Amino acid sequence: MPWFYFHLRTPDGLDRDEIGLELIGIEAAYLDACRAIPMMADELLEKKVDPRCCCFEITDRAGQALLELPFTEILDRDAHRIRANS
Repeated sequence: MPWFYFHLRTPDGLDRDEIGLELIGIEAAYLDACRAIPMMADELLEKKVDPRCCCFEITDRAGQALLELPFTEILDRDAHRIRANS
């Protein structure tokens, strides 16, 4: 199975994932990142960092960029769901 690295881009720069995860494919990497964003957003807010300015840069073992996932993609979707259910 391939390895994926989830680098965190913030207004302060790039926090490189040096460990990575072995996952079945890019779709699994995308879903894993989507699940992590709400928790990461809470942690960033505690550090006074706006999570809406952040994204995951998912790369393969060779460092090739495969996918960029802006936190807003998940945060906006979740906010829309909350408003719709209110």
